[in-house]
Amino acid sequence: MPKELKYKKGFTWRHHLDEKWDRLDYSFKLKIQAFFLIFILGGAFLGLAWANQKHEKAQLMKDGATKSERTQEKDFMSRSRNVSPPPLRNAED
Repeated sequence: MPKELKYKKGFTWRHHLDEKWDRLDYSFKLKIQAFFLIFILGGAFLGLAWANQKHEKAQLMKDGATKSERTQEKDFMSRSRNVSPPPLRNAED
C-alpha cells in the first residue's frame, strides 16, 4: 500500500515524529503506551496518597487544637473561685 504524504509544506518536527512513529515496531509502541499508562496511574495514586496525608495532618491539628481548648477550659473552671459548694439539703429545713 503506497504511503500518502501527510504534510505538503515541507518537513516540520511534527512530520519527523510522525514518520518515526510510523516506522516503529508495534510491540515497542505498546511498551511505550503501557509505560505512560503506568506512569499516569502511579502519579494519580501518589497524588491521592499525598492529598490524604495532608487531610489527615490537618484533621490531627484541628483535633489537637480542640483538645487543648477543652483542657484549658477545664483548667479555668477548676481554678475559678468556688466559695461554697451547693447545699446538699433543700433550704426548707
